[in-house]
Parts: sequence; structure tokens; C-alpha cells
Amino acid sequence: MASLFGELHKGLRESVTLVVEKTGMMGKNIRHHIDVLGLKREIERLFYELGGRTFELLSHHPDVPIAEDPEVQELFKKIQALDEQLAAREAEKIPPAPAPPIS
Repeated sequence: MASLFGELHKGLRESVTLVVEKTGMMGKNIRHHIDVLGLKREIERLFYELGGRTFELLSHHPDVPIAEDPEVQELFKKIQALDEQLAAREAEKIPPAPAPPIS
């Protein structure tokens, strides 16, 4: 009878450990995807802003070289920096959730 309870206790402990590990990995995966989506959204917003500034320059100041505009240069640098962060974040390896123990 004692060995039955011992086996049940061992199985329960392994199951709880597995659930905790999988939950932790799922949390890491979710955080990773949220970070990637946040970076993509920020890049999208900056592209929108860059397009608006380009349109403004072309509409009101067609003689001004767009690439020399300080605001355009600043937006371009921000987009480049975020693009590098995004590439690094996407390249990170997220380990898969552990497989259940074989009994």
C-alpha cells in the first residue's frame, strides 16, 4: 500500500513540475511575440510619420532635398535602430516546451 502512495506521489510531483515548466515556457514565448509585435508596430508608426513628413516636404517645399531634412534623417535613424532590434529579437531562439515524461 505504501508503494502505491509513493508511486502516486512521485507521479503527481512529476506532473506538477511539468506543468510549471510548460507554463514558464509559454510565458516566455508570449513575451517574445509581444516584444516582436511591439517593435513591428513602432516601426510601422515611424514609417507612417516619415511618409507624412515626406508628403509635407513635397507639397510645400518641393525644392528642398528630402534626404537632407533633419526630421527625415531622425526618423530614418530611429527606423534603422528599431529594425536592428527587431532582427536581433526575431533571431533569438525560444526553447520549446519540455516533452512529458515517458512512464
